[in-house]
Amino acid sequence: MGALTADPAHAERCRRLAADFGVADRVRFRGRLPDDDLADALARSHVLAVPSRYEGFGIAYLEGMAFGLPALATTAGGASEVVAHRETGSLVPPDDPDRLAAALRALLSDRDRLRERSLAARDRYEAHPSWDENTAEARAFLGEVAEKRAAAADASRA
Repeated sequence: MGALTADPAHAERCRRLAADFGVADRVRFRGRLPDDDLADALARSHVLAVPSRYEGFGIAYLEGMAFGLPALATTAGGASEVVAHRETGSLVPPDDPDRLAAALRALLSDRDRLRERSLAARDRYEAHPSWDENTAEARAFLGEVAEKRAAAADASRA
């Protein structure tokens, strides 16, 4: 959810929903956590569920996978670039709480499946290029584009 003060009305709606569904005693809205506290929370977790309506890239899933957490994500946006359905987690349609609950129950009721997906999630994280590798690849690509444009400009002047 992030900072509880960023959109207080949204935070209050979430609290009401938790109460309406009878889970308020099991849900904590902690807001933005310092990095060390977030790492502690992830280390104590078994699954990372971020069923957002849209994800541009899915860095949160990779961060969870660093802790061996299979990800529960939606099919909207870039989550599918990071989460492999039924391998490193599950992808469900956005706004489908029944499918999300079923995916979560499947992991929690089958410890072998949870372990397999946890290990696959950690492997996925390890295989993902680092920021330095991504930056180097982007620079190389942009360098090639610049060289081709320069060559094309030289050819048109000749």
